[in-house]
Amino acid sequence: MAQGTGARIVLFSGLGLFVALLGYLIAASLTRRAAPVFTPSPAGVPLGDGTGLDTVTVQAQDQNLWRYVDLDQGIISPPGDSTGWDLAIRRFHVRVASPPGDLGKWYHYGMLSHLLESADETYVVATGIGRTALVEILSYYCPGLEAGCLTLRYRLEPAAPPVP
Repeated sequence: MAQGTGARIVLFSGLGLFVALLGYLIAASLTRRAAPVFTPSPAGVPLGDGTGLDTVTVQAQDQNLWRYVDLDQGIISPPGDSTGWDLAIRRFHVRVASPPGDLGKWYHYGMLSHLLESADETYVVATGIGRTALVEILSYYCPGLEAGCLTLRYRLEPAAPPVP
């Protein structure tokens, strides 16, 4: 192979990579950034309607402050109160009081939109009084497409009858 041919291959490969990168940047800039947004639920106020099915939005934008949710009572604890919680949320991190202790990666990252999108999974969470909650994460955004408002829908299963 001639020396000039090798240089041309490298040059055209670099040009192809540059055009591909340019195409990605143009596509990313033209992609409409859209995600479901929810207004944060008030802390300290029971949110449930008694049916065992509810949706709650936790304002967890502070990267240093965990916010706690009691699913049995349907209450987001006021900032700094960590008593009687089933879920702890900080930005995109979600911990559960029962093992395994962490929901893991509940989201997909949109390469073009640069938004976190729900993985559409249902998680089984044991509550503090022994009930089971089925939890789905719906969104990670507050109004204005601000990150850090984790919205989840959960359904409490009826408590199992005591074993005689």
